[in-house]
Amino acid sequence: MSYVTQKKAEKYYNVTSKTLHRWDEKGKIKTKRTEGGHRRYFIKEEKDDGKISIIYTRVSSKKQKSDLQRQTKFLKNKYESYKVISDIGSGINFSRKGFNSILDELFKRNIKEVVVTRKDRFVRFGYSFFKDLFNRFGAKLTVITDKKNKTSEEELSEDLLSIITVFTARYYGKRRYNINKKNTDISI
Repeated sequence: MSYVTQKKAEKYYNVTSKTLHRWDEKGKIKTKRTEGGHRRYFIKEEKDDGKISIIYTRVSSKKQKSDLQRQTKFLKNKYESYKVISDIGSGINFSRKGFNSILDELFKRNIKEVVVTRKDRFVRFGYSFFKDLFNRFGAKLTVITDKKNKTSEEELSEDLLSIITVFTARYYGKRRYNINKKNTDISI
């Protein structure tokens, strides 16, 4: 169950755009409008195999909770019937509760599709491995807003920058913890 673009609806129902508009006016098909005024047409998938479709959102820290809400709202507008799973934690950390619940369901072959806004929202590294893993279990891992035109050099530099950022944050976080611990020990 999802809303799709006019072109996909035309193909699905094997009709013209005029027919879709007429059906909309007569109430024969459910539609909704995007913020830009474009129609989205409801398609009920014929085969309900009991598999779940998931929206996965993630941010690195609690300070970014508003971004988590924006991701969820953005994806819910396109995939309103999908279940939402969210995490707050690093993309390098594979012990995230929501992430692991998705993998558990994947290994049981209960997942149809997982949708994320960007590759790094699912995992910071190894996205192609997980995409292949999903394919092998008959599921789909979909990214909505990643640029397709990145060169391999751009991707590599982004990966290196994120590695440096993560480990710098860990280093300074531990350093701050040790300084605070020393100050607490001194004041006692």
